[in-house]
Amino acid sequence: MGQILSCVVLSATWCACTACGSLLGACCGNDKPSNIPPGANSGRKRSVLLMIIAMVIAFIFQYWVASAVVESNDEVTLDAAEIAKDQATNFFKDNWLDGCEQYESSELMERCVGNSGVYRAAGSATFFFFLAAIVVKLKPSFNREVWPAKYAIFVLLCAVTVFIPNDPFWNDIYMNIARIGGVAFIIVQQIIFLDMAYNWNDSWVEKSNQAEAAETGSGKKWLVAILVTCVFLFLGSLTVVGLMFHFFGGCTISAVFISVTLILSTLVTLAQLSGEEGSLLASAITSAYATYLCFSSLSRNPDETCNPKLGEEDFTGIILGIGITMISLGWTGWSYTASKAMKEEDERYVLA
Repeated sequence: MGQILSCVVLSATWCACTACGSLLGACCGNDKPSNIPPGANSGRKRSVLLMIIAMVIAFIFQYWVASAVVESNDEVTLDAAEIAKDQATNFFKDNWLDGCEQYESSELMERCVGNSGVYRAAGSATFFFFLAAIVVKLKPSFNREVWPAKYAIFVLLCAVTVFIPNDPFWNDIYMNIARIGGVAFIIVQQIIFLDMAYNWNDSWVEKSNQAEAAETGSGKKWLVAILVTCVFLFLGSLTVVGLMFHFFGGCTISAVFISVTLILSTLVTLAQLSGEEGSLLASAITSAYATYLCFSSLSRNPDETCNPKLGEEDFTGIILGIGITMISLGWTGWSYTASKAMKEEDERYVLA
C-alpha cells in the first residue's frame, strides 16, 4: 500500500507541475484574439467528458478503494505489529475510516467508506466547476483553452481529497451540500428530458411530413414509431408501479409515494393531451422518469419495515442511475437546443 501511495503522489506531483505550466501559458497568451468568443460547443463536450471521468473515479473510490481499506483494516487488527511499519498508509486509511468505525459489520463499514469516496470525487468536481465558472466569467475564452491541463488539475484534486478525513468535511458538511445539489440536479435533469422529448417528437414528426410529401402514406411509420415508444414507456411505468406496490406497498408512507407518482403522471398526461402544443412522448418520458425516482427513493429507505430490500446491493438502481445520467449528460453536451442557446449567448457577447 505504501508503494502504491508513493507512486500516486509522484504521479500527481508531475501532473500538477505540467498542468500549472500549461495554465500559465494559457494566461499569458491565446491562439485567438480575446474579442472572439468561445464557439457554441466550446468546453461543453469537454465538460461532459470531465463529468464522466468523475463518475469513473467515484466508482473506483466506492468499490475498489473502499474494499481495500476495509480489508487492510481487518488485517491490521489481526496483526497490530504492522501498524508502525508504514505511517503514510495508516494516515490514508484512518482518514477513510474516520466516522465509519461505529459499524461492526465489515459490509456496512465498506459502504460507509465507499460513500465517503463518492463524496471525494463529487466534491472535486464541485470545486473544479465552481472555480471554472469564476474564471470563465472573467475571461470567457478560457472555456476553450488548455483542457488537458484542466483534466490533470481535476485528477490532482481527487488525489488530494483522499488524504482529507471524513469528519467533519465529507460526512457532515459536503453531504448536506450534495443533498441540496441533488435536488437541483433532479430539477435540471427533468428539464433536460422534457427538452429531449420535444426535440425527439418534433424530429420524427418532421420526418413523417417529409416522407408524406415524397410519397403519400409513407409518413405514417414515423407517427406509429412515436406511439409505439409511448406505449412502451407507459406500460413499463405501470409495470414498475405494480411491482412497487407489491414489494413496498405494505408501508403507508411508501404506498402514498407510489400513489402520488401514479396520480401526477396521469394528470401530466391528461394536461398534455388537452393542449394544442402537447406531446404524448414528453408525458411518457416524464412518467417513466418519475417512476424511476420513486423506485430509487423507496429502495433506499433506511426503515427496514418499509424497505424489505434494505441491505441488498441494488444493481438495478445503479445501472438505471448510470444510464439516465449518461443520457442527460450526453444530451446536454451534444443537443441542438444547447448549441442554439450558446450561439445566441455568443452573439450577445460579440455585441457587448
